[in-house]
Amino acid sequence: MSIQVYINKEIFDKWKGITINKGLDSISGSFSMTAEYNYSDEKSPFTLSGRIEIFHKDREEDLPKKVMTGYIDRVNTSISGGGLMVEISGRDITGDVIDCTIEHGSKEWSAKAVDIIEEIIKDFNINAISKTEKANSIVSQNAKPDSKASEVLSSIAKKGGFIMITDENGDLNLVSKADGTLSGSLSVGSNGNVLSASHASDYTKRYSKITVLENADVNMNEIETSGGSEPKSYTATDPTMEEENEDQKSKDTAEFFEWVGSGQSDNLFKMNQVFAEIRQEELGITLKKDKIGRYRPLTIISKNNRKNDEGNLKKEANWRMALSRSSVTTMKVKVQGWQNDKDELWRINNLVTCDLSKININTTTMLIKGISFEVGGDGSYTNIELVHEDAYDDTDFNLSDNDKENGDNADLKARLSQL
Repeated sequence: MSIQVYINKEIFDKWKGITINKGLDSISGSFSMTAEYNYSDEKSPFTLSGRIEIFHKDREEDLPKKVMTGYIDRVNTSISGGGLMVEISGRDITGDVIDCTIEHGSKEWSAKAVDIIEEIIKDFNINAISKTEKANSIVSQNAKPDSKASEVLSSIAKKGGFIMITDENGDLNLVSKADGTLSGSLSVGSNGNVLSASHASDYTKRYSKITVLENADVNMNEIETSGGSEPKSYTATDPTMEEENEDQKSKDTAEFFEWVGSGQSDNLFKMNQVFAEIRQEELGITLKKDKIGRYRPLTIISKNNRKNDEGNLKKEANWRMALSRSSVTTMKVKVQGWQNDKDELWRINNLVTCDLSKININTTTMLIKGISFEVGGDGSYTNIELVHEDAYDDTDFNLSDNDKENGDNADLKARLSQL
């Protein structure tokens, strides 16, 4: 494997180590690079805000594949017995969108999401590439003179229900969750490609329901005195966090103790074993182990949304619920090289087949949420962050009971219960 680095269109080959990070939760990726350089011998190429392009090829006969286009944000230089050591770091060219505000004072829009985004980023010489029909959604948005461009873009994406990621050319891609196409595989074991793995779960950002309230410009006192209507809202619910019905609780308890009294359980150990393992098929009862049953509501006022459109509130509520699910369970694995078994670079928002049962992960398909490419003296590696394949699914589950049990969402609801 070889890496080619260009700084201001000139090849730079004195690098010692490179790390490139990309993720679904950030508009812009980042990079860092270490190099040994002697300023007395030749002119330094490390100009702040210099343009950097990084290419990769796995075999000498391959054509180089661009991995990132960015700007140098920081340069740190130190000296030791071995000479000068330089550390360079920066981001995709969309990093300017994160730092900077929108010019031209206050603005208000009511248009297609992609059209508003294009207007905002054109001054940064960044292109918007729409790869989802959701980017054509009509959204209402405003911006104050001190509004960061990234904050406005993030608000538009939440209302439209899509993700923004920067590609290798520095263009801003508007995408939906991966479309189901599998890209590579991961497996643990003597014949697997996973060198190390870890698994973490965190429910602090998971909610049983999320309500998005329209941004009314009148306060509640004015509403009450004028006799007007209260602001519109929409609530998205998490089907895997529904509280168990009290009647069902009573029924389950009664069936369990009826089973215990039938003589099939001869000691307390057996009863405890039943509670622990919840053998539904063996006992013929349901103890609702997969239900979290915690009351965790969240209400959010839709920022800058002046349009009284329940459809927009619905999109934002369901998308925020999808983001809530995406934060729960993450899997991190490390593999050799930068390419998958299809000779393609690992990419965020791609699905991968997984055989990770040896570390207690039974999901067979997962979504790549983040990647970190590394290359240095000890070789080249990719650190991959995985989430459940449906973590970013913004399906609306506020359907009738019949639809929930028999509709197309039944399989999705079952998969989401694994989160």
